[in-house]
Amino acid sequence: MTKRFWKLVYRLHLRRRYEDIDRLHYLKRLGSGKQKNDMWYYSYRDADQHDGDEVVIHSRFRGKSVFFYCNPKIHVEREIIRHGLYERHFLDLIADLLEPRANTIFIDVGANIGAVTIPLAKTFPDAEVHAFEPNPLAIERLQRNLVLNKTTNVVLHPVGVGANPGRERLYTASCFEIGNSSFLKPAGSADENKSTAIKVETLDNCFCVSTSKVNGRVGLIKIDVQGYEREVLNGATALVLRDRPYIVFEHQDENFTSLEEARNAKQWFLEFFRDNGYMVFYQTRHDASMMFPAKWDRPLNGNLLAIPTTS
Repeated sequence: MTKRFWKLVYRLHLRRRYEDIDRLHYLKRLGSGKQKNDMWYYSYRDADQHDGDEVVIHSRFRGKSVFFYCNPKIHVEREIIRHGLYERHFLDLIADLLEPRANTIFIDVGANIGAVTIPLAKTFPDAEVHAFEPNPLAIERLQRNLVLNKTTNVVLHPVGVGANPGRERLYTASCFEIGNSSFLKPAGSADENKSTAIKVETLDNCFCVSTSKVNGRVGLIKIDVQGYEREVLNGATALVLRDRPYIVFEHQDENFTSLEEARNAKQWFLEFFRDNGYMVFYQTRHDASMMFPAKWDRPLNGNLLAIPTTS
């Protein structure tokens, strides 16, 4: 078709120029191979370089440059392509909590590709960041992002975290949903070939025993382990009592195979935080700055913030 025709199409707002669409839409256009005669559909110079695989996204968080390798087919990375960061409001909350404790230790359990680890490490260069990630696919992508960002204050632990040291089977999701891997066996799954035996440590062993090589106070723990949060906290009781960190974690009723299992998990959380002197709040999807006191007897799917009532 002629350039005159395409010019009319855009003038009538029947199609948006490539400068006016979001990144994911633009990448889709580049991968389509269509409309090569339409100079507003995409830049042919970009098309010459695009191979349909991953891109690098440059963003900023609290004035610091952050880079991520991103594959548009992977959920977390797709969101970074779209928004520059993954759940910026969540990062803002953690940064606000860490700011008065900038010289403390931040623990990221379930670090995935570093979507939380890296922005926080760049924002607080004097903090010591410990990233725990057991999934080999995620570890590889996390390591590449750490190198890309030249982080010097991140300690990577390629292990799982649980209630007891040893080995557990990690049930891996597809390469495009690596964040959904879990030590909990998926409902109806009998295929052990989709699981891998992974070394598991406890946070108490890593940070509290006399032989630990880590010194300093833990200011905040973030936990996102697809239903294994109880086990992580069960192995961190000494740490919680000693340092009184903020705890940001996820609970999804949907991660459990039955309503009874989900209720048991929530009852455990209620007792754990009550006995250890914490208040727990649910972060609303509408605005992470607006939170509800956690109602453990109600359906619960989302991020929670546990604040110690005593220091």
